[in-house]
Amino acid sequence: MEREKNNIYYFGYGVHVSPAMMRALLGRTPKGVSAKLRHYRLYIEPWHAIPPVVQAKLIDYWKPRRFQRYVIRRRRGYEVEGIAWNITPTERRIIREWDMSDGRWTEEQVVVAHIVGGQKILAETDVRSLWTDDLLPHSKESTFLNNKTAMLIVAERVREQVSKYL
Repeated sequence: MEREKNNIYYFGYGVHVSPAMMRALLGRTPKGVSAKLRHYRLYIEPWHAIPPVVQAKLIDYWKPRRFQRYVIRRRRGYEVEGIAWNITPTERRIIREWDMSDGRWTEEQVVVAHIVGGQKILAETDVRSLWTDDLLPHSKESTFLNNKTAMLIVAERVREQVSKYL
């Protein structure tokens, strides 16, 4: 996949593999290709493992103790499947806000993603910044861990709010 000028690759996993989610979050569905991250593992982070500062922000949208999300951590011998999305820097800022990738919850990392044909690309993604023993290993991914309709509505709200100051 040829990257568009000035765009970046974003490795989406979990809910970020869904074209519907990307459309809700970004206002469009960017071009994407199947990709894998080697030596990373997918986890489910339950409500009680989410940092209190993040819980305080999420509580406006989600019922406590029911919300959970996917996170990835570096783990030798594992692989995470996802989508390498071709997005603009502005769209990446929207995803950063959604994922709180400023260290409160996750942090942005540049990773090597493997796409079809064995090609390697550099992509940005969000990785759980602090380890907690409460992360649950997950091997079979279902895209939406929370109510899909609610997730899409909240994503649209985040896009609208963030777009005001971009």
